[in-house]
Amino acid sequence: MKLYKLKELTVDEMEKKVKDLKKEMFQLRFKMLLHQVEKPLEMRTIRLDIRRMETIIRERRNNESNS
Repeated sequence: MKLYKLKELTVDEMEKKVKDLKKEMFQLRFKMLLHQVEKPLEMRTIRLDIRRMETIIRERRNNESNS
């Protein structure tokens, strides 16, 4: 997901999206073990998206507490 699209989401929406992506990554791990994954780089993109969203969530919460 692109950064500009992530910044449009609220914190609650991002938390839900992170939860969904973690589930998807969990399922992908099993598929990779069974060699059923068509796009192995998908795991990497999911992991990076999760980290991006967690970073944005953390930044927003720090800004709220400092304000």
